[in-house]
Amino acid sequence: MQEYATTVKSSDVGLTWETHFKAKKQFQVTDLKRIFQFCVQALGELSKLVPPYSDEVIALLKHLLSIAEGVLSWGFISANLPKRLIGVFEAVYESDQSPALRLGTNWKDVILDPNVVTLFFTIHWKVRENPQLAHHSLNCLVQLASLNGTVFANKDVRVQYLANYMQNFLNLVTSVDIMDREALGISNVVRKLILFFPPPLLVGMPVDLLQSFLEQLAQLTCRFSEGAAQEESLCAEDCLYMEAFDHMLEAWISVLHDSQFFPKDFCKQSSMQIFNIYLKCHLSPPDGTRGQGRELDVEEIDETEEDDRTKFKDQLQTIGSFGRQVPAHSLPLLAKLLEDRTNRLQGQLQRMHSQAMNISDPSILDCMFEDIHWLVLIA
Repeated sequence: MQEYATTVKSSDVGLTWETHFKAKKQFQVTDLKRIFQFCVQALGELSKLVPPYSDEVIALLKHLLSIAEGVLSWGFISANLPKRLIGVFEAVYESDQSPALRLGTNWKDVILDPNVVTLFFTIHWKVRENPQLAHHSLNCLVQLASLNGTVFANKDVRVQYLANYMQNFLNLVTSVDIMDREALGISNVVRKLILFFPPPLLVGMPVDLLQSFLEQLAQLTCRFSEGAAQEESLCAEDCLYMEAFDHMLEAWISVLHDSQFFPKDFCKQSSMQIFNIYLKCHLSPPDGTRGQGRELDVEEIDETEEDDRTKFKDQLQTIGSFGRQVPAHSLPLLAKLLEDRTNRLQGQLQRMHSQAMNISDPSILDCMFEDIHWLVLIA
């Protein structure tokens, strides 16, 4: 598979680019699908085993999941593209961001089988405690969420595939506590689903299924927002929740843009919920939860962190969109909080002046300044 994965850079054995491309196309047509079918069959047998797995089974699972991930991340490229564009597509394939799973009609007997999606969710459910395996199983789920192309004969087939995928996805996220290392993959699944199955298609699902998905969309966004805030407080090196939260906000941009397709008041209720959580995560106690778990080192932040307005530009723009969905809630709330913080700051400064106090404990002022800072950014 590695030998056939690229064509533009495969010129070190003396064969022409055209020969490499022809070989790759032949491999895609004759062998790649059979490799995937073999992996699915083998994974189906292994899914019958009950964890914990032996070292031999873990090693076999890792190989099979890696191969399946490679197939689902394959750079399927049309023969009509010029060589320069094919090089661009293959550069994407070689990067960390896998291309969407674009399949032709010859794959529909395999990939549209509902049991295939169910199998990959079952496998992930069983291996999610093992980071080495869970990484590959989650990537497979992300790729399956991006399925598109002529493999779908019509809209009904797309909705049917989406409904089956969505049911399995909801079964997973409503039954487990999502770990930090899973958050990024889960958010990628949501982002891909809304990108490749936009709102006009989403509303084609059964009403109960759509309602459950929309509820989880809001709940996962709030959960990842809280996790991102905790990472900021603890100065975590790997900002898994922060990236996951950003992906969820990307998905929400499409949802808000096509809000007319969704049940009445859904976007308003969810916007209010997410706006409140984001505000809470960026305010100090008792109104919020910012900074719990560590001391705020202002000098260190000033020296090493880029400006918050720049760093969180995309986040703030989307949070602003949520606020604009419910102006009757967001504007009075922000005004009240700003007035409260400025009055408290004025009172503290007056006490310091009248008592000739030194700023021996600047934490109170730091919290007030930081609260006002975030309130102004969000406003």
